[in-house]
Amino acid sequence: MTPESWIMSRECLEQAVALDPGFAPAYAGLAVWYQSQAYWGGMPPVEAYERSMENAGKALAIDEDMAMVHNVLACNYFLFDRNWTASEREFKRSLELDPTSSIARVNYGLHLILNGRTEDVLEQPRIAKRYDPLSVIVNTWSAMIVYYAGRIDEGIERLIETIEMEPGHWQPHYHLATVQLDQSRVDEALGEARKAVELSGGASIALMILAAASFVLGRTEKGQESLEELLERAETGYVPPVFFAWISMARDDPDEAYRHVERAIEMRDAWLNFNGVIPRQIRARGPEIEALLRETGWET
Repeated sequence: MTPESWIMSRECLEQAVALDPGFAPAYAGLAVWYQSQAYWGGMPPVEAYERSMENAGKALAIDEDMAMVHNVLACNYFLFDRNWTASEREFKRSLELDPTSSIARVNYGLHLILNGRTEDVLEQPRIAKRYDPLSVIVNTWSAMIVYYAGRIDEGIERLIETIEMEPGHWQPHYHLATVQLDQSRVDEALGEARKAVELSGGASIALMILAAASFVLGRTEKGQESLEELLERAETGYVPPVFFAWISMARDDPDEAYRHVERAIEMRDAWLNFNGVIPRQIRARGPEIEALLRETGWET
């Protein structure tokens, strides 16, 4: 999940398709790849979503019972369409076909949390960890589901355990930075954000949390430095607009945040789904923003 590895993974998947145009898992992998680009900020969501759905369709045309494809569809439906019914249907089908899929379990857990269904959510990370106890991604996202479900200390403890297991992966450092910011441990959040930026090769979301935490702490110069890097990147590529909204809130500028939220809605920015669980110090909020989100179906 670094710039180099994203390129290499796509090249391998495209080579697999070239070698065997009838190999469904390669198309499923490309569907995941494009979905990931829309999510992590590598491509505009409208474009990446279309490519993801196109490759998912090709995989299903070859093998309609591939669990991985139904998981991709489920994520696309809730992240970009906010179609919770279709998402639920596809998650159920994916887990019916492969109940041992740890990544489908944590994705379904996020679906439940973001849809306000916390009653059975903790079962998903529990099962996911049982089937894949050493996966950094599974452990990190499981920790966040637990945290979002209100088990604060347990979620933080799980993130720390994941970092101890694999200190070189940026994901647990990024998420630990967010929960530390949420808990007003801003100095600690800055340290974890710096590690996430370094280990990820400068992932946009890591730069976002570094900028936001810096502004919250009053370190305006450092915050501006990270913000300028994101703004420069947005001139030639795609950066999720809601990242700028959250930074604007950290700078105490809700009017500017509103403009970025408008753009995020236009772009179908998947990160808008997380506005209700992002650290409260940077959450895009206020009467006008909340009315906009409500009117456009993005209320969280």
